[in-house]
Amino acid sequence: MERFTKVAVIPVFLFLFLAGAVQSQAEYTTNEAEFMAEYPNLMVQDFSQSKVAPHDTEACESPADFESNDNCFSPGDIMQGLDFVSGLGPQKLRIMGVDFVSESLQALNNPYNSLFGNDGDSFRVVLGEEKYNVVGLKIGCVTKGVNLCEQEMLVETLGFGGGTIGMQYIVVDSTFTTFLGISYDEPISSVRISPADGSEGFQGVSVVYFGRSHSVPTLSEWGMIATVAAFGFISFVVIRRRKTAAN
Repeated sequence: MERFTKVAVIPVFLFLFLAGAVQSQAEYTTNEAEFMAEYPNLMVQDFSQSKVAPHDTEACESPADFESNDNCFSPGDIMQGLDFVSGLGPQKLRIMGVDFVSESLQALNNPYNSLFGNDGDSFRVVLGEEKYNVVGLKIGCVTKGVNLCEQEMLVETLGFGGGTIGMQYIVVDSTFTTFLGISYDEPISSVRISPADGSEGFQGVSVVYFGRSHSVPTLSEWGMIATVAAFGFISFVVIRRRKTAAN
């Protein structure tokens, strides 16, 4: 191989290596306005269509999904491809209506219907399709008996490979209005919310924003770009050598 060819091939292999090996962590933000401005076309899942009445609460089955038909949801109330999980089985989830007031007359001042775990398990938002890499959550918590709460949560983001691709600590309360935006360069499979101190907790969400950002190529797309670049370079080398041989 000519000296030019040997030297020029190094950047191609370096590019291929970096494109396949470098994987960033999920990025987090608590600035809702900036997040929504950057990702303006996200789908929105809230629980305004649920069966719970204002100031009231209902126990429901986990997981809650598109086909749920119980005290909380009718089929279609939850968008297809989204699951909400806290344990498995009847009464593992609970939903409360807006402006809930507990039996001890504590006003939670929650402006949204809010869904949370009912049995002390972690709460998960599961995205069943491998195409969403942007998620925004309004997160909150309650104490046992659906009373006031303020607690630090650990929010873990998982990829479709099964591993954790990022984590963030955030303090939430019983209004369920604390915002956390998450973005990643590959599809996100789920987001898990649990108490930061590992204790039993009752946490969940009131709104979920989710969608796809096309501003930055994914690792798969980088791989395709790299492959095209490599083939282009090889073609260039072959043509150059043929011209040299012909002379």
